[in-house]
Amino acid sequence: MSEQPIIPCMPSPDGKTWKFWCPHCRVLHHHSAGDGHRVAHCHTDAGQAAFPDGYILALDPNGYLANLEKDATITWRDAIKIEPRLLQLYRQIRAVKDDLDLTHFCANAVWYGHNGHPGFKRHMCDLVGFQAESDDPRIRTMQAYSMVYDKLYGALPDCRNCGCL
Repeated sequence: MSEQPIIPCMPSPDGKTWKFWCPHCRVLHHHSAGDGHRVAHCHTDAGQAAFPDGYILALDPNGYLANLEKDATITWRDAIKIEPRLLQLYRQIRAVKDDLDLTHFCANAVWYGHNGHPGFKRHMCDLVGFQAESDDPRIRTMQAYSMVYDKLYGALPDCRNCGCL
């Protein structure tokens, strides 16, 4: 068994998730809030799990991640002026409802595109962050990605009876 690294995280503004910049793929990852083991979602170029035994999440004791966030120079209003499709995506996400007639609802399945859901995250990645289609450098930063991720994911209903939490 390989060693599980401890990954420093910071909470999202709504507290539903913890986030960190992955040391392997250099992309912002989100997991359900709380200390402890998580399964890694990123893979090597050969298709193997980058962290085969997962990793341990812990709140960032030094506040380094919070300092990065504090330096953000883009707001939601700025982001939707630069990339109007973000507002359209936000409205689509706000339209998602938790059908209480069903036994459960999983925001992560809707967000990541599991169990027949189309997945909003991949659409977001085309619009903001390092892979954004825009040439405006303000929308291509990790701060813009983090801010938009929190805004969009936070617009989903909470998970209910799905096992995520």
